[in-house]
Amino acid sequence: LSFADQGVYDVVNNLGSMVARFLFRPLEENFYVFFTKLLRRDLPLEKQEKSTVDLVARTLHSLLTFSVLVGLTAVVFGYSYSHLALDIYGGKTLSSEPGPTLLRSYAVYVLA
Repeated sequence: LSFADQGVYDVVNNLGSMVARFLFRPLEENFYVFFTKLLRRDLPLEKQEKSTVDLVARTLHSLLTFSVLVGLTAVVFGYSYSHLALDIYGGKTLSSEPGPTLLRSYAVYVLA
């Protein structure tokens, strides 16, 4: 790879990881604290309070649903507007190939 291609890859990698850094990471950290306060690891689920386990299960379901919806939104808009975003951010240097293709691929990668 040339230095120009490496620079484009670096910018696309940083732009693409912003969703994970600014949205998913704080969610993960906060809900880790939430789950560890409610559930005990040294006890099986059958021996813990049913209301607490039900609350944790509902919360986890809602959290996963929200994460999938945010990921799908990132894929749809990231795939559709990757050329425009790179053109606004870095001009023709970034919006020419392979920049948009890399950002589209990264948008799909964030969902996985």
